[in-house]
Amino acid sequence: MKIIYIWKQDYRSYSATPDAWEGNTLAVSVPDDFSGGNVSYNPETGIWDKDISVQPTAPELAESQRDQLLAEANTKIVIWQTKLLAGRTLSAGDSAMLNAWLDYNDALDALEIDNAPNIDWPVMPS
Repeated sequence: MKIIYIWKQDYRSYSATPDAWEGNTLAVSVPDDFSGGNVSYNPETGIWDKDISVQPTAPELAESQRDQLLAEANTKIVIWQTKLLAGRTLSAGDSAMLNAWLDYNDALDALEIDNAPNIDWPVMPS
């Protein structure tokens, strides 16, 4: 048996020295062939539990999708914004597209992410 030091923050990370993580550790006796892996130590039971892969919730997935769509919209918008900041005039077509992308951005911002997966996603301008 050997002693390892488990980080109290996640009870998963471990070190061979007690001063790791500024001493925020718990000494645990393990077999000599202990190799860690996808396990976490339960200090209440003294048992190593297999880590359960946590799946993102529907709202978390929707928020991630919205963030990606907003980033894509902003890459389109920034060109026109830069032209305007430089004092250049936009053509009627560019001005209409800028407004369409800004409306799309507003629609994404207004989404009720907590309603996921029942979200009516706005249509991306073309």
